[in-house]
Amino acid sequence: MSETEQKGLGTFGENYEYGSWNTLRDSTRPSSDPNRSSQIDKINRALQGVYEKDTLAGVKHWYGVVVRQIDRIGSRPCIKLSHSSTSESPASTTMYNVYIPEVESLPIPVSKNDPILMDYKDVRASLDLASTVGAGAIVKIRYDNPETFSCPAIISVAGSVSADFMPALRSSSRSIASSGTSTAISSGCGNMKWPAGKQGGLKKWKNGKLTYAELAHFREPMKDLMKFISAHEGTYYSVNRGCAGDTRGKWTIHGKNITQMTIKEIQSYSRGGSKKDEVEISSCPPYHGSKRGLFAVGKFQWIPETFKSQIRALGIDRNLIFNKEVQDIMGLNLALNSMPLLGKYIFGMIADPCNGGQHLALVWRSIALQYERCKDGKCCPRGYSASCGGAGGNPTRNIGEKEGRSPDDIIALMHRARQNVLNTPAAVAVLQAKGYVGSGTV
Repeated sequence: MSETEQKGLGTFGENYEYGSWNTLRDSTRPSSDPNRSSQIDKINRALQGVYEKDTLAGVKHWYGVVVRQIDRIGSRPCIKLSHSSTSESPASTTMYNVYIPEVESLPIPVSKNDPILMDYKDVRASLDLASTVGAGAIVKIRYDNPETFSCPAIISVAGSVSADFMPALRSSSRSIASSGTSTAISSGCGNMKWPAGKQGGLKKWKNGKLTYAELAHFREPMKDLMKFISAHEGTYYSVNRGCAGDTRGKWTIHGKNITQMTIKEIQSYSRGGSKKDEVEISSCPPYHGSKRGLFAVGKFQWIPETFKSQIRALGIDRNLIFNKEVQDIMGLNLALNSMPLLGKYIFGMIADPCNGGQHLALVWRSIALQYERCKDGKCCPRGYSASCGGAGGNPTRNIGEKEGRSPDDIIALMHRARQNVLNTPAAVAVLQAKGYVGSGTV
């Protein structure tokens, strides 16, 4: 109850002790009028209606406040509502501790390391849940068995509460149990700033980056996020010669498209390559100079410098055909290995997704910025491309507003990718071998 409400009651509440309203009695003289219903009778009937036996029978949905998010290693939650049936147990599952006033008999936690949270029931998120769930979110919950309150699942997000509502929401404590790490998801990135230092101040991969063979295990669990990224970048067959859209369809030369060429061949037809003069100059404005040769290639539109660095980083044989698998794994290398702000979030090593989402937008300019970016006196707002000035044919409008590719959509997909990775035994085995699963350090 708020302070204002307390003052409004005056001394009324002070005159009644706990339990004195059960059951209320009227000390005034009874009336002989059979039609008269006293205020006390009305209050008692109302209280009986609210608190009578089985009054909650038939209630299917409940609302609660998320206190924290945790990754349970080796946990296998109920699967009826939120997980497809598989014969393999997930290596890790993202779960939530939720305060549900009508159901939860435990006290409100005073901090994120309050021991009382050890007794809170884990609540999973339904796979149909599109929203990102963070600490302080008001969520709608459904139980697989409402009579026993077993197997709860978050099915929607209804809003959020102020941090003043619950002390635990103001706490910045880290992990509170050896079986899970505290990883609350940010509810908004608009006021963030790029952290100081190279790569956002994060240290290099202390136990090494993922190899080509190791990245192959992340192809399936990361497919939705990578598909989202490539949707406005290109296809496996795409090229451009200086600006977006200047080479439609499957570009071929000497009867081959790029998925039929070796990496060495593609480099030879690219800017600076030995066969660059065989490629026609683009007819679009010279955003990247009126030069001969391919400028960006493939599903993720690698430009010559990035293409070369990714091949070197993965140790790829340049005689390898630039097919779909190679392109997918090179895309994963760029997203996970080359972007520690994203990779370490996906692997469950850091809690905040905002800077990882921002890093995505800085590398792939068709992705909306998570927060404002200013460079050389030009600022691009949240929701816009990092090249909002239009360089290279990149969009100058609000990407999220016009194309349904909002910053929040990216965060939700990143969170889903994180869940998928940590529920893929082969991917988790790779992370465990490198000492990254369950790590709370960066």
